[in-house]
Amino acid sequence: MLTITNLSADYGGKPALENINLTLESGELLVVLGPSGCGKTTLLNLIAGLCHISMAPFNWKVKSGGPGR
Repeated sequence: MLTITNLSADYGGKPALENINLTLESGELLVVLGPSGCGKTTLLNLIAGLCHISMAPFNWKVKSGGPGR
């Protein structure tokens, strides 16, 4: 399970993401669609821990599905 609550991010004061809330259960798929520059890659990089940009406090939790998952 992946849960994200109140995720916001900016690049030098320019908002990239604002107040993102997301819950994905084990086995669910998510497609992120949008125009160029809307924050798709920023969202995925933050989830993966690859992006270190200015962020407002947010909560996120990843829960393992157990053995074999």
